[in-house]
Amino acid sequence: MQVKCKLKRVNGTIIDLFGQTYHFTPNAANDHVAEVTDPHALHRLVNEIPVGYELYGADADKVVLRPASMPVSTPHPFQASTDRTTEPVEPLIVKTEEGEEIDLMAMDREALAEFATKEFGITAHAKWKADTIRNKIIEAIRVAGSES
Repeated sequence: MQVKCKLKRVNGTIIDLFGQTYHFTPNAANDHVAEVTDPHALHRLVNEIPVGYELYGADADKVVLRPASMPVSTPHPFQASTDRTTEPVEPLIVKTEEGEEIDLMAMDREALAEFATKEFGITAHAKWKADTIRNKIIEAIRVAGSES
């Protein structure tokens, strides 16, 4: 089924949707259209993005699109997954000068910032996230190891 992209770009519009690439190019009437056969993509474009896309052709107003049944696990291609389940994180163990073993993965941002300052003299920037602080600690350990 032909779908019209309401936005007209010089070289047309290219989108990737559900693993398929669609190129909306000008036709003889200078309407930017592409053939969309995937029912999920057709529903997404026409029903969920009506500001940008519409059915094209003489019978377009007679077609009624119903939502295509999509697997629950398929995330919206323009949006992060809402699945918040987390897998167990492998520990990242470092030893302090006193010989104490510390798991960096079990520490929150504040504890990491305090540990980085105390053990390595690293002052964590206010915008650094926990992963950034962990990476700075690992970098400091590598530098210290290469100097020995």
